[in-house]
Amino acid sequence: MDQSDLILASVSRETRSRLEIYVEMLGKWNKAINLVSRTTLRDVWRRHIIDCLQIADLATYPCRWVDLGSGGGLPGLIIAAKAAEHGRQSEVTLVESDQRKCAFMATAAEAMGLKVSIECRRIEESTGETYDVISARALASLPDLLELALPYRHDNSMCIFPKGAKAFDELALAKTDWNLAYKATPSVTEPTATIFTFQEYSRVSQS
Repeated sequence: MDQSDLILASVSRETRSRLEIYVEMLGKWNKAINLVSRTTLRDVWRRHIIDCLQIADLATYPCRWVDLGSGGGLPGLIIAAKAAEHGRQSEVTLVESDQRKCAFMATAAEAMGLKVSIECRRIEESTGETYDVISARALASLPDLLELALPYRHDNSMCIFPKGAKAFDELALAKTDWNLAYKATPSVTEPTATIFTFQEYSRVSQS
């Protein structure tokens, strides 16, 4: 059993049931709405579900979590399913500007028996709320993500940003504008991918 299998095996029976509901709905809705690449549906559990579960496993619960640019609920709804294992104290907010994708997430969350907050708006239109954990998957370059996440942070927030093969190129670029304290965790689903967690960061002085 490899690490991917271990991640999936670690979830409760109730969580596995919720994930199965999500996978079924994703396949049906994706025919009408481009939620994920159709080619990835052939390996949906590894490419999407386990990939998102490893993100969820990096946080401490209970917490207030915001997922920026949630799209079809990846990783937001998977995080909410995982957080539910730890009781109802955690709050998960999903921010997405596409109304059709928001409709899918609302329908999927109800079917999965999850209570989440779905905010159908642009990320830049911050409400002023801050969160313990901030995530974004397949949304933007790392320098842009750090900028987008800034209004959602408080002093002890953690940002979790999974990145692909050019992860460290993006990190080097980000360091030109940001002072960064980070941890790099290798992805268990993609050998060339890395998950960055940022506990602290600030702008480089322009003096």
